Amino acid sequence: MNNFSQRSDIINMGFMLLSCCIAILLPFELFLFSYAILGPLHYLTEISWLHDKKYYSVGRYDGWLLVGLGILVTLANLFADIFGAFSEHAAYYFIGVAFLCGLLFAFVKHLFVRLAGLMLILIIVYAGIPEEGKNAESTSWLLYLLFVPTLIHVYVFTALFMLYGALKSRSRLGILSVLLLIACPFLLWNILPDFSPVPVTAYGKRVYKGADISFAQLNQAILYLGFDMGKKPQGHTSADAFWDHAVYYSREGILVMRFIAFAYTYHYLNWFAKTKIIRWHEVPKARFAAVIAIWIFSIAVYLYDYAAGIRWLFFLSIAHVIMEFPLNFISLAGILRFFAGKSPAAAPVAEKQTPPLRKP
Repeated sequence: MNNFSQRSDIINMGFMLLSCCIAILLPFELFLFSYAILGPLHYLTEISWLHDKKYYSVGRYDGWLLVGLGILVTLANLFADIFGAFSEHAAYYFIGVAFLCGLLFAFVKHLFVRLAGLMLILIIVYAGIPEEGKNAESTSWLLYLLFVPTLIHVYVFTALFMLYGALKSRSRLGILSVLLLIACPFLLWNILPDFSPVPVTAYGKRVYKGADISFAQLNQAILYLGFDMGKKPQGHTSADAFWDHAVYYSREGILVMRFIAFAYTYHYLNWFAKTKIIRWHEVPKARFAAVIAIWIFSIAVYLYDYAAGIRWLFFLSIAHVIMEFPLNFISLAGILRFFAGKSPAAAPVAEKQTPPLRKP
């Protein structure tokens, strides 16, 4: 392992600890800052990079299919006010289809097998849709799919990609950085658990629970599933009042927000720290200029109206998640093959020249 890789791993660990410290002090504002400033540049550069790598899929038109699914999820969210629960179920349905298609697109080449697999995916995901009239908030299927494009993407898949790279490069510091990443949620939960952070501002609270796309749904899902909050009658005048207190002021709510803010912030910082390794910046000058221009414009939109910024970039935010699914499955397969004593069956394109994996 060269000195540059060692420095990269050390910088990454520094970013983790920095993200943890700020998340303890300013959990809500850190998330909103990272999402608005770092997020757009991450979406744009990763989509550009994935496009050049053919989305790590084996089919010629898989990328267009993934883009189409991203458009469908976006439309379902845009028309949520019109179609209500149907629109919400449709959005989760398309996310579920895209997730399983990532596995199909990463490894299956035969046309008829792919078509059969696609039909099976459509049936499997459709079978998981809650029955009409069933409480969507209590449906584990819907809540699981809420985590896929959020915490599973920014934390679990980031950890898998880091582990795969560390195993391929036989980097002890890389392994150490993965272990630190796994330890961070426990540190965030146990270090000064009763510490009161800088309170969320009225502006931060308003944009975090925005009317169009509410980030607070993620917090509510974690508190509901992990802490049974909201399942029993509470001493509040309304459900809105209960969740307002639970998300923004309760001890559990603050600790949950620490992790969310950390996971998103480090996810973005990790991407930029790996620039010289992943080489996402090596693109035509015109495309790079367009990326920077869109990024600057996006920041201006967020500064003018945060809700408008969310709507403006929703497609890119969901598209970059969906387009990454094949790579996520390739990374997982590479890790499993390593521990089975085999070389990776499908190493990422950017690392094809890496020697076969062998256990140290």
